[in-house]
Amino acid sequence: MSHLLLTRDRLFGRLRNILRWISESLAYQLVDENSRVCLFCSYPAFCLGPLLYAFPTSVPSITVVCWTLEECQQAQQFVQQQYPNRFQCQYIHCNFEETLLASVLTDRYDVILCWGWLERLFSSLELVKEFLTQVSLKLQPKGFFAGITTHSSYIWTMAQKYLERHSTASYPMMIENQLWTLILPQGDVFSAIGTPVRIRYHSELRMSRIAETEYWVHAPTLFHYCDSFGLEWIDWLSGRDWWSSHRNIGFQRLMEMGVVTKESRYLSKEEYEMLSIFACFITIKHSSSQ
Repeated sequence: MSHLLLTRDRLFGRLRNILRWISESLAYQLVDENSRVCLFCSYPAFCLGPLLYAFPTSVPSITVVCWTLEECQQAQQFVQQQYPNRFQCQYIHCNFEETLLASVLTDRYDVILCWGWLERLFSSLELVKEFLTQVSLKLQPKGFFAGITTHSSYIWTMAQKYLERHSTASYPMMIENQLWTLILPQGDVFSAIGTPVRIRYHSELRMSRIAETEYWVHAPTLFHYCDSFGLEWIDWLSGRDWWSSHRNIGFQRLMEMGVVTKESRYLSKEEYEMLSIFACFITIKHSSSQ
């Protein structure tokens, strides 16, 4: 293996742990021992680990909703292997383009967490509105809807910087650094709904994987429709800002993960850039919303 790939894999491993830590710290803030939780997750082996690590063992029930049947099976296998007999979980397969969420999700929850779903839903305004309608209906008053998604402002800014350096835009537009390639199939053409985005990570373990097409999560559109359905915004922070705001609180856990040491609490420029692609959000349901 080349020195470059070794370096990339080390950095990718650190970034994976940083994102795990962000997920853990978000869950710690919102989930208590009495919370009924619903998780909308993609890539279950990655997103379930930090969330379940952060949950109290007395959480009464967890509903895991996956887009594909394969992801649903992966989620169930992961929980059984990593957390046997610890949580009472229900697994639901729901391709939102084909199945109405209302037909498969019947309970109400104190916390709904969303990892990787918004990037699929933003292919269509109808999907976004239907999803947020169901989130509002399934949340208890003063319940939380939160998660991690891509950061639209940062992606747009990266595209503008690319255009400043190049006289003409190529299609697809490919913006690269040491750790990742951001692929914009439509180049510098952005719309609130339906703008495809791909992110390819430069790790030996993931080099052969074709970047999946997801969609630009336009933050103002998300804000507008959350507010329309009774979900009040508490926080919206880039991954970089979340790191800056919470790293001192979670310093011990970051040391356990090997992200920081007593001598060094800082990230590299590439790591900061990578974190900027993501954003953390927290909303709360109005007590008057039903």
